Amino acid sequence: MRHMEQLTLTRETCETCGADLSNSGGHRCVLLRGYSYSPERIRAARDAGRLLCLRLETNYACNLNCLYCYSNSHQKRSQQMDFRNACDVVDQASELGVESIVYLGGGEPFLYNHFWGFLEYVRRRNIEMVIFTNGLLVDSDAARQLYQLGISIMLKWDGMEHSQDLLTGSGSYIRIRAAMTALLESGFATRIGSHTRLGVGACVTKINSGDVVEIWRFARQNNIFPNIEIATKTGRATSDLTLSEIESRQLINNLRKIDAEEFEIKWSTPHSAIPAHSCGIFLSGAAVKVNGGVALCPEMPAVANLAEKKLALIIKEPPFTMARDLEHQIEEPCYSCEFLISCLGGCRSKALIQHGSIFAPDPNCGF
Repeated sequence: MRHMEQLTLTRETCETCGADLSNSGGHRCVLLRGYSYSPERIRAARDAGRLLCLRLETNYACNLNCLYCYSNSHQKRSQQMDFRNACDVVDQASELGVESIVYLGGGEPFLYNHFWGFLEYVRRRNIEMVIFTNGLLVDSDAARQLYQLGISIMLKWDGMEHSQDLLTGSGSYIRIRAAMTALLESGFATRIGSHTRLGVGACVTKINSGDVVEIWRFARQNNIFPNIEIATKTGRATSDLTLSEIESRQLINNLRKIDAEEFEIKWSTPHSAIPAHSCGIFLSGAAVKVNGGVALCPEMPAVANLAEKKLALIIKEPPFTMARDLEHQIEEPCYSCEFLISCLGGCRSKALIQHGSIFAPDPNCGF
């Protein structure tokens, strides 16, 4: 058993290939600023009892109606977080040492009534921000403003035109690619050391799985961080839409092979269920929902609410304390796996949905 030792952060390794990040000259992987964190930094934040990265939702309004939506935003479109409450979430996270906020929206972040004012508020707190957006409201002017604010972008891109439009609505592909052009022209994919400020997020289903390889190659060729997530059987995603475990493993293995043979990138966790990425939210993060509910992960139900208790107290109580102790709580075969230190157990929400436990094995793990 290789437990994750408590450590003082003296060296950081790439979450994808395990390379020493202090020597970025020969580092081929590209990481997303504010979203990609080394296993060492994740564990150091955990051991210090602070937050590293917070996932945040402020509204359910959305201009798409995605077949795989985990939040069922189409049923709750009118709900949004009061601006003062959103700022208070930022303040509480800041007091816990948070370094970045991954702004998921819940729906489409750009449709939050206080979107630009909220971005300015986060910027004044010197917190990095990553916005997950479908890009439909990202034109050249918006891209320039976002770039000047120092924000990183994760742009939805699920597939080529036919599959994208089937999944997210007619005409969405053309508008997403227009947003990609605007972001590229504004400099978001300029690589600085090992990091970029542009990622593409594909939610993989039976409809678009055949397009993912092309998206992955495009990202690698253009200094864009690829964030491929297998659709979880929750919200609107049903078994008719989600990949089987075998299909998921085949896709992940194909991506690993492409990285190794075409881009000379060798994954440090070759069997990971999350392609080329380690999700550390269980060890050093939290998710805040539109109604102030606090969850271990955006795909999981809330376990407490900020209206009743401060974030600092919530993360010091179960189930957060148990989640922070992942390496001792996780079940076999993960418990004894040599890759646990870097893999961090894969996706915990998929483990919960498939096996009924946040400490069960990720069903998409290929090991």
